Amino acid sequence: ALIGPPGSGKGSYGRKLAQLFSIELLTASTLLKKSKLNITTGKLLDDEVVSETIVQHIPDSPYFLDGFPRTINQVKLMEETWPESLQLNAAISLEVPRQVCLEKVLGRRYCKKCNINWNVADVKYGQFSMPPFLPKKNVDACTGEGDHAWIQRDDDQLEIIEGRLDEFYDTIAPVLEHYESKGKLFRFKPYNGFDDIPRF
Repeated sequence: ALIGPPGSGKGSYGRKLAQLFSIELLTASTLLKKSKLNITTGKLLDDEVVSETIVQHIPDSPYFLDGFPRTINQVKLMEETWPESLQLNAAISLEVPRQVCLEKVLGRRYCKKCNINWNVADVKYGQFSMPPFLPKKNVDACTGEGDHAWIQRDDDQLEIIEGRLDEFYDTIAPVLEHYESKGKLFRFKPYNGFDDIPRF
């Protein structure tokens, strides 16, 4: 499982790791959207609903799971109700400061025409140095203008992001303690963003 606050880069790191290890990446938010569950308010859904929905999409082969579990109750539901062969055997915690997450989320942009995510935030906070993720000049056609105009997601608004971060920090400590007590937790601080992928 990939665990981290909103804006920590779970999805981005997950895609990189999935490519690196040739393992399928499952994103909890995408699975919930496919099941027509409303997650745009930023509020956590009922744990049983989330657990039952996600397990229906878990493959028999190795996988990375982004965004689940988020609460200790979800962990218990998974361990009590999921087939043993489908359960998580390790968790990666992305240790990214709240301020960094906030800036990265507010910097997210999306191009509908290219179906590509960019990030305009240039974050420098303590040891963290994360440059913007932008198209390469004279290489990428996505310019952020005209048909390639970039947009923000509806839920990438300050009030919603602050609420999501509060909720994450209020519920995640017992989850991390659970996996750490079992020797299944790997803590990782991506000080330099994607450049730190080799340290995994």
